[in-house]
Amino acid sequence: MEVHWHGPRVEDLELDGATVRAEVRPLPPERWPYGLPEAHEDICDLFTWGRFCDCAASAADEDER
Repeated sequence: MEVHWHGPRVEDLELDGATVRAEVRPLPPERWPYGLPEAHEDICDLFTWGRFCDCAASAADEDER
């Protein structure tokens, strides 16, 4: 199985590399890692323009790989 990164592109990010640029907010749904925004919990850092998912959508406990 081939895995592709679906997340913010380098040009979507501020210089700190951890925050999505204001012009890009909200990040287009097709570039959210670990599924569309609906797959994430309300507390996910992605909703506050962060770059990384920190909710159950990225949890590996059910990963079968």
